[in-house]
Amino acid sequence: MAGALPVKAGKVLLLRRGIEPMRHLWTFPAGFVELGESIEEGALRETLEEVGLKISLKELMGVYSYPKYGAVTVVYSARVGRGRPRTSREAEEIRYFSPIDIPWGELAFKSTREALRDWVEGL
Repeated sequence: MAGALPVKAGKVLLLRRGIEPMRHLWTFPAGFVELGESIEEGALRETLEEVGLKISLKELMGVYSYPKYGAVTVVYSARVGRGRPRTSREAEEIRYFSPIDIPWGELAFKSTREALRDWVEGL
C-alpha cells in the first residue's frame, strides 16, 4: 500500500472513507500499488483518484508493517498543489485538520494512527 499525508498551511488532509473496510472512519489517501508502478507513483495516483488533488511528495514518513495482516503501508508527507479537494466514492467527506484537531478516536487503521502520530511528533 502507498499513501500520502497532504499538508497545507500546517493542516493535514484526511478523508472519511466511503467504502468498506472501515467505512465512515478517517484516513489519508492511500491504496494498493499497481503492477509496473512505483510506490511514489502509487501515492500520487491514489491521492488524485480519492480526493482529486495533485500533490508533490516531500519525505518518507514511515513504513508500517503488520505481519498479522500481511500488509505493508508506505506513507509520504506531501505538499498540496493548486486546486480544491473533492469527494469521491472512496471519500465521502474531506477535511483539513490541525494537529490538535485530529479525530484520534475515529481513525480507520493502525497505519493511519501511526503515520499521523509520526507526523505530529515531527512538527
